[in-house]
Amino acid sequence: MQMNDFRELTIFKGGKATKEKSANQDKGFVSEFKAFKESVKSGESAINFESICNTTKTTFKILESIRSKSLVNL
Repeated sequence: MQMNDFRELTIFKGGKATKEKSANQDKGFVSEFKAFKESVKSGESAINFESICNTTKTTFKILESIRSKSLVNL
């Protein structure tokens, strides 16, 4: 399978390639903007604080794992 700029998908099956083009690209920008707009109106965060903390901790653990070249427990 090969994807070209998220607009064209080439699927290889049985030695043959088929291409699919998609004009409808939902990359989540509209939903993201709606969530942001609603959070501004309501005064509440679009992403909960626990999720932000978990993402940050995981990022630091990934960096630690890369530096130490070993598995790191989360």
